Amino acid sequence: MNKLDTLEGLRGFAAAYVFLHHLNPLQGTMFELLFKFGQEAVILFFLVSGFVIYYAQNRSGAHTTMASFLRARALRIYPIFLAALAVAAVVAVATNEPGCLRVQPLLANLLMLQDQVGMRRGAWFPTFCSNSALWSLSYEWWFYVGFALLCVRRGHPGPRAQRRIVSAVALVGTASYLVYPSPPALFGSYFSIWWTGLELCRQYLDEGRVSFRGQRFALLLLAACTAIWLLPAVRVLLAGTYVSPGLEPFGQVRHFGAALVICVTGIGLCARPDTSRLRRLGAAPFTMFRWLAPVSYALYATHNPILYWLIVLKPGRMLLCLVGTLASLLLAYVLEIALQPRIAAYFAQPHPLPPAPLVEAEVQVEVEVEFSREG
Repeated sequence: MNKLDTLEGLRGFAAAYVFLHHLNPLQGTMFELLFKFGQEAVILFFLVSGFVIYYAQNRSGAHTTMASFLRARALRIYPIFLAALAVAAVVAVATNEPGCLRVQPLLANLLMLQDQVGMRRGAWFPTFCSNSALWSLSYEWWFYVGFALLCVRRGHPGPRAQRRIVSAVALVGTASYLVYPSPPALFGSYFSIWWTGLELCRQYLDEGRVSFRGQRFALLLLAACTAIWLLPAVRVLLAGTYVSPGLEPFGQVRHFGAALVICVTGIGLCARPDTSRLRRLGAAPFTMFRWLAPVSYALYATHNPILYWLIVLKPGRMLLCLVGTLASLLLAYVLEIALQPRIAAYFAQPHPLPPAPLVEAEVQVEVEVEFSREG
């Protein structure tokens, strides 16, 4: 597929921002607030992912089954995800914190059921060994499953039916979470954010542009979910109870509000032809991050344990920033550029079955006779 430069830049920018959010290079300065929006960067990831997945699926020109689609996504996600789990385990041992090395959370992470326990109610399992960035990968995986059911499986519904289903899943998930918090409810609610990226791509492929009129469904759905998430936030404010802006219920309001702001800003820059110069100026800062896009996933998934290890060693702020950046980029390069293509190539080609073991001469006569009949 032909890569869109701005999308590649947005992907690289989001990964760099999350990295800087955890590195916090401006800690203790008046500019520290600049890197306080890591959660919003993850929302940008979701939007870009929905766009890119739909783009790739529709530009490939070949029919894809649900099994082949999910297999391809698993081959993209799991090798680096397993590496991220291994890095987190090594850091846990190195920092003398092996208590997180338990089978249950490991299996839960392998099944993509992890979330940030303590930040959202109803989370079943924590991210493995406090590698907090891995929370979004469970959401991403279940978004792929939803996409496969709605857009890939044989006899899938048309666009109108898809929108009705997505609306029901998102609104029921959001509302039901307020009554009974659970990961499936959150996955359903946040699916509306990922699907917004898909709707943007759908109009882009059909018309060569995006517009507010063409995105009425996506924007109204995001607004409706945001309004529902505002209910508990307003209740907390009226009660005068202090809750950190990054925690529930304000976290969900931030996420959906960020999705709305990103989409409205992007559509506003692209909708009118007389804003082409402004659009280019707006995209320029993000396209500079295109070079980081090829390693963005590995950087996102593995940097947190590395930074935590360095923080425990207390090397000093300058050395922490330098070593943390170099080590994280190097590991991301090795995983994405050196290993991932080889893994993909290995599973892409058929492998012959291993030769059958030779029958030993000392076997019983009855077994020899039966073997000779079958062979």
